[in-house]
Amino acid sequence: MDDGPALGDLLTMGMTLALYLVSGFGLGWVLDLSLGTFPGFALAGFALGVAAACTYFYKQCKRYLRASSPSSTAMPWTRPTGACEEGS
Repeated sequence: MDDGPALGDLLTMGMTLALYLVSGFGLGWVLDLSLGTFPGFALAGFALGVAAACTYFYKQCKRYLRASSPSSTAMPWTRPTGACEEGS
């Protein structure tokens, strides 16, 4: 029975999220060093890294939820026809 992402998937996700944050800040920091505008581009790069990490996390969660659902068309709040008919 598949209960969700494996340990390797979770470690990959964590490393990818950290890489997005560090690379965004790092690229902004390098740009700030060359232009002498610290911390403007570093903060902007960090904000872009956060946005990229959130987008990645959302897509991964959506992928795992879709893979774990029994049917892509069945909604959990629907009930089968005739399950609780009145007067029976």
